[in-house]
Amino acid sequence: MPKAGLGLGLPPRPTSSKTLLAAKASQSSLTGLGGLQAPGTAAQNGEAGPSQQPQPTAQASAEQQSRVFQEVAKRLNERLASHGVAGKGPMTEASVRQALDHLARGGPEAMSATVDVTHGRVEPAPRCKHASGGGKCGEQDPMESEEAQSCWELYQRAYLVHLDVAFPPLFAALVAMCFLLNIIPFLIALFVVPMAFLMGTSLCLVKVAGMPTRAIPFSYFPAATVVALELAAIFTFAFGMFPMFVVALLPCAAFFLLAGSALYLQYRTWTLDPGFVPLGPPLPDGPLDPGRRALLQAQNPAWCYTCNAYRPIRSKHCGQCGRCCEEFDHHCPVVGTCVARGNRREFLGYLLTLFGAEAVMLGMGVRYCRLLILRALHLRTLPGLLEVLPHMALVWRASPGVLYMLVLTVGICMGTAALLGRALWGTAAALTTNEMILRRRYAYLQDTQGLYSNPFDMGAWQNCLAFWSTARPDWYSVYSEHCTALREGEEPLAHPLATRILRRWDRARAALERARFEKKARREEELLRRGSQLAASEGEAESEIEAV
Repeated sequence: MPKAGLGLGLPPRPTSSKTLLAAKASQSSLTGLGGLQAPGTAAQNGEAGPSQQPQPTAQASAEQQSRVFQEVAKRLNERLASHGVAGKGPMTEASVRQALDHLARGGPEAMSATVDVTHGRVEPAPRCKHASGGGKCGEQDPMESEEAQSCWELYQRAYLVHLDVAFPPLFAALVAMCFLLNIIPFLIALFVVPMAFLMGTSLCLVKVAGMPTRAIPFSYFPAATVVALELAAIFTFAFGMFPMFVVALLPCAAFFLLAGSALYLQYRTWTLDPGFVPLGPPLPDGPLDPGRRALLQAQNPAWCYTCNAYRPIRSKHCGQCGRCCEEFDHHCPVVGTCVARGNRREFLGYLLTLFGAEAVMLGMGVRYCRLLILRALHLRTLPGLLEVLPHMALVWRASPGVLYMLVLTVGICMGTAALLGRALWGTAAALTTNEMILRRRYAYLQDTQGLYSNPFDMGAWQNCLAFWSTARPDWYSVYSEHCTALREGEEPLAHPLATRILRRWDRARAALERARFEKKARREEELLRRGSQLAASEGEAESEIEAV
């Protein structure tokens, strides 16, 4: 799977064939416009220069070149007008060459048109999906050449775009060095380190790298932070705790095995194809506007008008990746990609091994604290848990870094347990996370009475076997058989356990919402009744005053 968003503050986005061929199309457009050649483009791409390129054939006549030039000039004028710089005279051959040169180096999203001289037409290039409100993605004008940029902007584009990946491990290494040199006391580090991390993120990513704040959660920054914490925990255990557990080799080996497996499965989850639905041909009129796309999507939910492709059952379009995924579970910032049909098993294995490694580290951490107190107080037996708490000052003076890592592991373990419980429940109930949360929106998860009914639930054991098997079931066939049975009046005698639990949950939730609605209606009726009584009493008082 291509990782086209690494370090750019943007999520990974698959690249279409049109995007890959746009630069070559710009080169062919230069050849069709009288043999114009962008300076340095051929040398950068490893292609032949103007003198080595074949001459235009007889089919590329002067009339066709003139017509293509007029189309290019028209598109560029429209682009300039959209940026508020129109009215500077007609397009010249030099300006067209400069714009096409920028297109060849900057990609198809740097221009509003892709020129195809072979067929003599100009196609609109795809808009950047990260631009909002009709604007452009980023702050730099696509029509601006690299020569007009300052030295700092060139260095920023070349090197600082990867700070979302580099900052978390560098910060973790700096904090580890401070603990090794006893620069930061433990109690101060509990408050200073999180504040320094937030301030460093704002300074390095937003100010220095120029990454928008709203793009940070969708970049590789969360994944890099999690990996930095995992590596910090491994090094803390290896160099801080392991020397005291030379005799207890079995739990230490279990920790290293689980931690290494978690890192490997996290990498596998990131690199595997989640199950992207193949893209359809580009729309002839370009991408649809959001209003029209939402209207067409409501009329035909099985068709994705963004990918222009059929969307199978249990699939969903991911707004971060820009693609439809089969058996879409969720877009996970921890692994930097979607979790769907192709990598759901690896993701669950990653959660299992990560939770196991955290549990082993916490258990060994408690024993480590007891051993430190045993040696400091010269005791004969290991102190109990209640005896350890009054002497925790000895631990954070002797090993502040180890204790700080254990405190972080407690919070991380709680989050991992929540994610693992949700994933295990979804596996046993034959539900994805997306279906679990939005099950009331999907018609295929409801029966004729509008209650929750999962046609894919075959029981907890069969669901687990189907989840871990390599041959995935044909969900559309399963759903078709379920619909046929419902039309024939064959209601299931007993739903599986997970379906029964969720049906009871939905009934209880519906009853609670109904009770709230009735309470609100009664309160409104009471207010109306009091208002009418007050108006009647005021009317009687006015009539008495008029009579007097």
